[in-house]
Amino acid sequence: MDLAKPWMVKMNQQKGLLTHIYTLDDPEDFIRYKQRGVTGFFTNRPNIAIKALKGRESKDVDATLTQLGY
Repeated sequence: MDLAKPWMVKMNQQKGLLTHIYTLDDPEDFIRYKQRGVTGFFTNRPNIAIKALKGRESKDVDATLTQLGY
């Protein structure tokens, strides 16, 4: 199931809206939706999200989220 099709994200961006989707737990989904311009994620597995988006695990979740723009 595609939670945020490219046209949906683009429409939100054009209107100045943020796009947050849930619930992502798969590394490929984090990467796909980040590339589409999704601005936030809900997840049950933040460690997997950080590893997928940053390329490595992080012990300092707050610092990592700040570096990723959240």
